[in-house]
Amino acid sequence: MKNTENELIIKYLHNELSKEEMERLYLWLTENKTNQDFLFKLEAFYTVNQLNTSNKEAADTNKEWEKLESIISKLNVGKQTANKKNRRIPILKFLNYAAIFILAIAIPYTLFNNKHTHDSIVDETMATVSTGIGERSQLILPDGTKVWINSCSSLSYSSNLSSERKIKLSGEAYFEVSEDKNKPMTIETYLIDIKVLGTEFNLRAFEDDRSVETTLYEGSVSANTAEKAFKQDILLEPGQQMTYAEDKSLKIISINNKSDILWKKGVIHFKKQSLESISRRLEKNFNVNISILDSQLAMEEFTCEFESAENIRDILEILRMTGRMQYEINGSKIEINNYSKK
Repeated sequence: MKNTENELIIKYLHNELSKEEMERLYLWLTENKTNQDFLFKLEAFYTVNQLNTSNKEAADTNKEWEKLESIISKLNVGKQTANKKNRRIPILKFLNYAAIFILAIAIPYTLFNNKHTHDSIVDETMATVSTGIGERSQLILPDGTKVWINSCSSLSYSSNLSSERKIKLSGEAYFEVSEDKNKPMTIETYLIDIKVLGTEFNLRAFEDDRSVETTLYEGSVSANTAEKAFKQDILLEPGQQMTYAEDKSLKIISINNKSDILWKKGVIHFKKQSLESISRRLEKNFNVNISILDSQLAMEEFTCEFESAENIRDILEILRMTGRMQYEINGSKIEINNYSKK
């Protein structure tokens, strides 16, 4: 590998690539699958071993590369002859166990065309990235936009974002949108469309929630339905959260923290949410099926916070200690009932 490519990868791992450098790295990745697999593995071990320098401006490329090569040589990355799918499986099992994000450049090619922490499905016009139960992913789109995708979510985007900045989201994602005043980005969900320039916001659009929630942290966004149900687009300001439900109800509230995006760090946070809503979130994180046998209990609200790496039994036990519920686990099926009922 050439020194210039080494430097590009080091910069990428430090999140310091310029738009031009990103395009050069993109071209190198599309040369062959060996390059794609190499970066995928290198990135994973870099994250696990926390090799980020504390002073990025003073980073020594050669020393950084020596550290990375040391990890690679110890683990024989790039020297195995097995096919790509077989080589990746042990790494991903380890990363899932450690609750580590796998960082990836999302490009409209078969960059990750085997099933792993997230799947890429590509056709002529759209590229799709999906996460499974308990999985999260971070992407950098071709236009420089950064996206964090929560578990059980799917993100589709135009394979030519330079001409059409259109994205479809099913699930939850956090966006840091690269600014282009001449080409605003449109994010479509099953209920509403969000139009953005350069901004940071969280978008939650699971159909089983029966609503779409948009939380703006920086910049500005506007929202409307595909049928233009609102006479004028709804404009949000930083610190506002909008919820639009299937029954066409609309609610906008002010927020003063970023607790809604703690999921990016592997934290499951609930603030005054119904047990029914909490159960749906736990199902997506732990691959279980939860039934609440008491309809009144299902509507009761809880405020709680857990690490996603915790055991589902430990989380249920904490909820049980509130004295409001009891539970029974049978394999992947969980039944929750009022504490006073047996």
